[in-house]
Amino acid sequence: MYIDAMTLANVADEWRKLLVGARIDTIIQPTEHAVALQCYAPGAEGEGGRNRWIYLSAHPQLARAHITALKPQRIASEPPAFVMLLRKHLEGARIESIEQPRWERVVEIVAGYRRSPDSEERVRFRLIIEAMGRLSNIIFCDERGMILGSLKRVGSDVNRYREVAAGLPYVPPPPQQRTLAGQQLPRLEPTSVTAAQLSICAADETTREEQPQTKKRRRTPEEPKLWQLLSHHVLGCSPLLAREAVFRATENAETTVAQADQAAWEELAWNVSDLTSAYDSHRWHPQLVERQMTADEQQQSFAAAGEDRYLPLAFASYVLEQYAALPDARVRESPSINVLLDEYFARSEWRDAVDTLRAPLRKILQNNIDRCRRKADLLQKEMDNSAEAARYRLFGDLLLAYQQEVEQGPTSVELENYFEQTPSGGVAEGDGAAGSAL
Repeated sequence: MYIDAMTLANVADEWRKLLVGARIDTIIQPTEHAVALQCYAPGAEGEGGRNRWIYLSAHPQLARAHITALKPQRIASEPPAFVMLLRKHLEGARIESIEQPRWERVVEIVAGYRRSPDSEERVRFRLIIEAMGRLSNIIFCDERGMILGSLKRVGSDVNRYREVAAGLPYVPPPPQQRTLAGQQLPRLEPTSVTAAQLSICAADETTREEQPQTKKRRRTPEEPKLWQLLSHHVLGCSPLLAREAVFRATENAETTVAQADQAAWEELAWNVSDLTSAYDSHRWHPQLVERQMTADEQQQSFAAAGEDRYLPLAFASYVLEQYAALPDARVRESPSINVLLDEYFARSEWRDAVDTLRAPLRKILQNNIDRCRRKADLLQKEMDNSAEAARYRLFGDLLLAYQQEVEQGPTSVELENYFEQTPSGGVAEGDGAAGSAL
């Protein structure tokens, strides 16, 4: 599950209360996609300060930004160049503000320090976290907006719209746009969207579906759903938010566009505005939805017998009504979205990074295991051939020893094996018929 603009807005609100004025003491890189900052935030009057860890990730599937309860573990002991750059400029600096462009999955940490003890002039830097799926990045800029470094370098061969490299001016992500009647238009503002705007978008979607296709499709296209319509045309409307609005309006998150009438459009527009109004009112209701593990999942997770274990399913900064009727699910509430994000992503990126390191080791071990098995098979075949040769050599020795007693003509003869002595001192009997053609 990807973090959306609503969740980042909630995170930014909490950061403004907890981190503004905090001093950045330590910067580490837990994994190749993440950076963690230890900040000391002074307490209120009569209260002591507190250290907090900020976890910033640009993972392609787990990109996020939140406060974590424990110090993140590190895979590599040697800090990379980007972390050294952040340590050079940010360690000792104080966080001055937390900013988020409206309806963007981007959070900016503005930190600075005095140029000299006797000067009031401040040197400021911007640490920009872009949690945008596979395009996620962490970019470090100076006060003028010039890029000093980034976690991922993006060249012009990868992104023609903007290049991310040291020495270049920072260019924000492109504005969110939609296609309507063949034209590129800005997406709709969710807090003021109307039923008429949504119905016009639906009419355009229906028209495009009815147009004849020049190329043959392998399968018939599915009917467009209302949540897909919202995701394509409304600012900051993630699939989870869109499904929640459709569920509240129609009691079915998978309602199609063709099933909507004028009353449904009115109800849908109102629910979208109501859900997204928290962006401006800052009235958040963080929730985490979990489902109970199956018996197989509990066995794989080494859960204690009789203990109920749950897997995180979804998180949001608003009430998630669409999961109310889901069997074996529970909803957890918390006053802090950072706590829920920390629990949802608990060690997930760490496990992914460890698995990445384990993959080549597993390959080497598997190759060695296969090689040893092949050698064992060859040795077993050689041992079987040696045993068969020893058996026939024994038969030859016995025939040679009893050649005066063996008559010519019979195809088999039973002889006493005097080469193997029994524990009682007697002579053991030979092992069956010894074939010979004398």
